[in-house]
Amino acid sequence: MLYTSSFLKSVLDRLIIGRVLSSAEAVFALHETEKKYLKSRFSLSNIELLPNGIEIKNKELSDIQDRNEKIIFLARLSPRKRVDLFLESAKILLAEGEYQFEIYGPDGGDADYVNEFIANNGLGHSIKYFGEVSNNDSLKIFQNSKIYVLPSDNEPFPMSLLEALSCGIPSIITDSNQISDLVMEKESALVCRGAPVEIADAIRYLSKNDSARKKISENGRMLIRDKLSADIVTSKLVSAYGVKQ
Repeated sequence: MLYTSSFLKSVLDRLIIGRVLSSAEAVFALHETEKKYLKSRFSLSNIELLPNGIEIKNKELSDIQDRNEKIIFLARLSPRKRVDLFLESAKILLAEGEYQFEIYGPDGGDADYVNEFIANNGLGHSIKYFGEVSNNDSLKIFQNSKIYVLPSDNEPFPMSLLEALSCGIPSIITDSNQISDLVMEKESALVCRGAPVEIADAIRYLSKNDSARKKISENGRMLIRDKLSADIVTSKLVSAYGVKQ
């Protein structure tokens, strides 16, 4: 009988990877879902949460009401990021009224789809794709846009969302994103299911609600400052290694 690759993977996980993880002083997990998986898969008791962190460079932000009207997608255009959901949501809203949507990010396989969708639906006046941008330009875009939408599928801990929260841009993500529980708990982003109509509902709500955008903006910055700053994450890592600071 020939063993399937999934069977071999299971055996290797338990015989090799499981032993290595069990013998470690600590095993780091990005989020609670990963922690639960490691615990159930390998019966580990040495798991510690260590999320991604980011430095807050911009101490002063423009007032939320002074930002331009752009609703943006900023991420690699790969299938997991689901720019198709962003486009379908935009199409729904543009049938109702005037909005301005902008897409930024390097091609990860979906750039042709983006350009074809815009052209085929005659939406070139309201949806624009600008391609890849530098880190400095990304920060400027986040700081001056109205809403950030990241409808990615089952993403572990997206750095683009952390950058957006650190810049105070009200953000929308889907509930398959592994950071969704944390941002819902802290009310630092809107979380919806990954259907275009629900994403469109979230965009519509935030675009028309100044007080909600202001609250989410402030909570997002607070989440980064109190839980996900580079200094806090570094301190946890240093402490785990027993290094004196």
